[in-house]
Amino acid sequence: SLSKTVGTAAGVCATTDMIDVVAGTDVYYCYTVTNTGDVTLPMHDLTDSELGDIFTGFAYNLMPGESVSTVDAGLTISATIMATTMNTATWTAYDSAGLTASAEASATVNVVNPAISVAKTVGTAAGVCATESAITVEPGTDVYYCYTVTNTGDVTLPWHDLTDSELGDIFMGFAYDLMPGASVSTVDAGLEISANIMVTTTNVATWTAYVDDMITAWAEATATVNVEEVVPPMPSITLSKTVGTEAGVCADTSMITVPLNTMVYYCITVTNTGNVTLPLHDVSDPTLGVDLTGVAYDLEPGASASTVDLGLDLSAMAMEDTTNVATWTAYVDDSITATASATAMVMIEEPTDVSLSGFGGDAGTTSFLPLLLAALAALVVGAYQVVRRRQQI
Repeated sequence: SLSKTVGTAAGVCATTDMIDVVAGTDVYYCYTVTNTGDVTLPMHDLTDSELGDIFTGFAYNLMPGESVSTVDAGLTISATIMATTMNTATWTAYDSAGLTASAEASATVNVVNPAISVAKTVGTAAGVCATESAITVEPGTDVYYCYTVTNTGDVTLPWHDLTDSELGDIFMGFAYDLMPGASVSTVDAGLEISANIMVTTTNVATWTAYVDDMITAWAEATATVNVEEVVPPMPSITLSKTVGTEAGVCADTSMITVPLNTMVYYCITVTNTGNVTLPLHDVSDPTLGVDLTGVAYDLEPGASASTVDLGLDLSAMAMEDTTNVATWTAYVDDSITATASATAMVMIEEPTDVSLSGFGGDAGTTSFLPLLLAALAALVVGAYQVVRRRQQI
């Protein structure tokens, strides 16, 4: 009888007559013959359908019940396999008297194509595979990685190694029969792979799936966690105060001169020059009697708002020269607050010169002082004449 085995190790008889290899693998055949008759057979021929004549007239006294292999005989019979191959061997044993016995055996080498793809995703929720391979988080965030492998080849891959450039070896020799077309993830396998991220991190995962050292496939995937720069809140505002004589508008000057008893209208404008929205506001102007607290208005960075915008009427009768100061505080809470002040001035016009008319001159052109002097002179002359007359009597 004859047995034919094939393996990938030289110098030994393999134990199987069928193996899977990748293209280009060197395989080693072993042919073992057993004398199942009752006569010693001293001469031997061996041929192979793919390898041709291996030997002819090989001398070996094969006694009844005895076996011998080509490995025992010191022969190395190998081939480099590029495609699936099945070959059949024929062993003929005989003697010089014409007694002959022959047997056949076959071995098959299947050429397989192991291949995998791997995806790596990252998120902030544990126990699920995220959908993104890049996220942005704040420093100190816990993130969770998911690695998913898919068998894109044509052979089942029972063993798996997974390493990560930042996390190190995640597992080695993990047993899972990944059949062609099938996928499995680390979450499916019950693994939680997390990290606390302080700086932007890109890591590369390498998944290796294999049958043995010869039939193996590997793939890489990358995930990135971007750490955004945390800018501390810097609240800041500027304030302007203007005054005019028209209601419902913001004047364009902070100082005016008006006649006595003129109604003037003030406008206070705040601008957020910081980097944080300021939702609450206190406004104070003691001269105008303004004392507002907790006014709700979302003043975004770069935005401005005025008392006119807020529907406030800040008016006063100009009775004297006045300088008043407005103070505006905008804030989120006690820790995020900004304050600014601004001033506006109202000046009273000086009165004009008094003029008289009706003394023979044009109205507005006769000065009061000359007329007064003339009247005094006439009075003196009249008194002198009265005194003189009394003396004559």
